[in-house]
Amino acid sequence: MVPGAPPASLGRQPGRLQGHDNAGVGPGLAFAQAIEAKLDRVRIALVPCAVGGTPISRWAAGQRLYDDCVRKAKLALAQGPCGKTHIRAALWLQGEAESRSKS
Repeated sequence: MVPGAPPASLGRQPGRLQGHDNAGVGPGLAFAQAIEAKLDRVRIALVPCAVGGTPISRWAAGQRLYDDCVRKAKLALAQGPCGKTHIRAALWLQGEAESRSKS
């Protein structure tokens, strides 16, 4: 794990959480920093899985993007302190591919 810094993308750790990496913007890091500032003794880990411009159908169980996200989350759990690492929430932004009118 590395300290958070923009952009919170996979490019910062090419050998660890490999996968599609077109991340670079988004609220993930600022959100984590705001939560961490409000809670004592809490450490926030970000597991970047974003793939911009994708439809929600590519994130369904059994699809590659979903499977990659689950794999990365399990890897993050395994890399954290034993017995102290938990996934408590997910920050999800979706809709880029479906944001245009079909008319």
